[in-house]
Amino acid sequence: MDTLLKKFLKNKDMKKLYEEANSGSEEARKMINKQFNNFLYEIHFLSYISKTISLSYKEIYRKVSSQKDKELYILNKENLETGTELIDSIIDKTSYFEEEIHRTSNTKELSDYFDDPSIIKAINQLTERQKLVIFKQIIEDKSLYQIAKELGVTKQTISKVRKAALATLKKTLGGEKCGRAD
Repeated sequence: MDTLLKKFLKNKDMKKLYEEANSGSEEARKMINKQFNNFLYEIHFLSYISKTISLSYKEIYRKVSSQKDKELYILNKENLETGTELIDSIIDKTSYFEEEIHRTSNTKELSDYFDDPSIIKAINQLTERQKLVIFKQIIEDKSLYQIAKELGVTKQTISKVRKAALATLKKTLGGEKCGRAD
């Protein structure tokens, strides 16, 4: 209360009125009480207004933040940081037809690794999938798990394809030539 009184008495007119009230004037005492009550009312009112503005700001900020999270992203909207449109920041993962042809033309066939015509003939009896599995396992030295992961199938599927390919090779080459006789 002491600080409020000091602030109140900073006004020269109030200080003069306070001195008159202390000297014993009843009218000055009533007047100083009335002025001091008005002063307290203004302080309470300003405090109320200040708190209301602060709370309103917080509520508006919460709503704006919530709305911003829900806002649709528009791809032709300019990114203020980079100065480019948002659509230009999306990575393009499309493959081009010419690149695909060039990439596949550089791969070797399984039969390119063998000189023996009987082995080449046996390899040509395999399906494309069987050739691919045998190529990846023998030439690229990959495990069944790695091949399965690369082709997006299960290890069991690769195992079945490999088993069928080996059976076809064994049948075409003859069991005795492979070192086993069934």
